[in-house]
Amino acid sequence: MSDADDIAARAREISARAQEIAGDANDSQALREELDRLDAELAQLDAERNRLDEELGGRGDDHASFEDDTRRSDRPAWTESLADLLSDVTERITALGTGGWPWRSNETVDRTVAVDGATPVVIDNRAGSIKVRPGSSTEVTVSAELFAPTAQLIDEMSVTAEREGDAIVIKTTWPDLRRGRRARLTVTVPPGSSVRANTLGGSINVKETHGAVTASTKGGSVAVAAAHGDVDLHTMGGSVHVTDHVGSVHAATSGGSIHVAGHLTDAVEVTTAGGSIQVDGVDRATVNASTSGGSIRVQGRLVGHSRIRTAGGSVSVAIPSDSQVTIDAKGTNASTDFSDLVTSRGRVEGTLGDGSDGTIELRTSGGSVMLSKL
Repeated sequence: MSDADDIAARAREISARAQEIAGDANDSQALREELDRLDAELAQLDAERNRLDEELGGRGDDHASFEDDTRRSDRPAWTESLADLLSDVTERITALGTGGWPWRSNETVDRTVAVDGATPVVIDNRAGSIKVRPGSSTEVTVSAELFAPTAQLIDEMSVTAEREGDAIVIKTTWPDLRRGRRARLTVTVPPGSSVRANTLGGSINVKETHGAVTASTKGGSVAVAAAHGDVDLHTMGGSVHVTDHVGSVHAATSGGSIHVAGHLTDAVEVTTAGGSIQVDGVDRATVNASTSGGSIRVQGRLVGHSRIRTAGGSVSVAIPSDSQVTIDAKGTNASTDFSDLVTSRGRVEGTLGDGSDGTIELRTSGGSVMLSKL
């Protein structure tokens, strides 16, 4: 058994035990003890998974072909299932203290920091969800709902909001042994503020802040609406949804769909190990989109060297009729409504106009490719 297979098997065992705990709330002390054991085992698995990611990542070749990438997807399914398993276990364990347990305790803590207009805000939540909304131009506020199995464990949790340099930094902390603890954060920031949010387990939702956004979670969905500037989003297991965005987008998930829409400029880079991808509103941006299993749909004006590829699914791209690009598309079958292009044996090739805006490369090893006019 490979390292990845072994970690996946152990994650499934922990998940099954977490499910058993969720079905029996009769013995509070026993539940807490088992929760501690699960938490420690999960931390060890996560460390091993990180090591495996680094080892496999170090073997990559920036010049490898799409066919090589496809062959690499046949290795143990850590890229497609392990992250999902670990994030599912994380959610089960950290959620145990938030359900209808007789030993649940919760407390809400509020913090406020005065600012003068748009200010960078950094949010570091140990475990739990993060929600960010626009608020007053004169303050950053935090409402933290804390959850833990007992009041004593709540007392060990802290929430801080302080100025560090030119940024407001918000942190939740508690001892290394999580024991079912989590914090649900709701933060308001002045419009136009950049936001950087991180959590080890939980969803992240940033809406109408009209600034740049960086977000990362080990397990949970990420949603960003009405941001401006660069958006950089990562989740180890969950969907990514970006709407009404102005600027560039970088998004990656180890398992889940990606949907990006708005006025997309400069660069759009989206990657998922398993799930569909949809990109709408490209306006003179380079698009790099890839998935190991799922369909991809892209609409807009693409420039530079855009690469859109899936190992299993269809690829559909719609571009303006006056596009000046070279097309290189390959699938099990292919079609286009651009008469200047040549279609033959699952390929679409040729140049539209003078080709000065770049190249669009489409690849699928298990589906059709379609290039159409907007």
